[in-house]
Amino acid sequence: MSQLVVQNCNAENRANIFHYAITGGLAGYAAKYAIPITAKEKLEHNYTNYVKDAREQLGEELAAFKNAIKKDAKKDAASRLFVDQFSKNKECEQILDTKAFKSAKKNVQEGVKLLVDQYSLLKANSEKNAKIIFDSAIKGLRSTNAFLGVGILAGTALALAKNALDANGRRLEQERLLDSEA
Repeated sequence: MSQLVVQNCNAENRANIFHYAITGGLAGYAAKYAIPITAKEKLEHNYTNYVKDAREQLGEELAAFKNAIKKDAKKDAASRLFVDQFSKNKECEQILDTKAFKSAKKNVQEGVKLLVDQYSLLKANSEKNAKIIFDSAIKGLRSTNAFLGVGILAGTALALAKNALDANGRRLEQERLLDSEA
């Protein structure tokens, strides 16, 4: 009978608390970057000022792009059409719907489409990158120790609960075996 008790209580049946704590810590550290930024964090770190500055920088980048195209407009028909139509339309994509674009030669149309695509891509990437940079910076400022601590505690608690439930299950199994022998 005592041999049966020793067999069922060996260390292989128990959850390794250290492994669970390490796994919990890693999960906590990952949560630091996975949890979205809250409104409170945005207020604390002047999100509106950052967005305003990013938009100003985007405006400068787009102006530099337009100025580079204006320089090419003297040599290239596609650039000339792009500059002429862009000054008349509020949105770059509207150029593709104008009469001047539709009546242009095929190679000029392809050049204008390429310029419109480049401009749109620059605009979209700049806005998206600004948000990603802000989010990453704020998430990096979060307390690593707090997330690690919570993760380690959660992992340890999970291991202890698992060991307690496994021990209770083993005890019930042992009692059932002892009752069946008697």
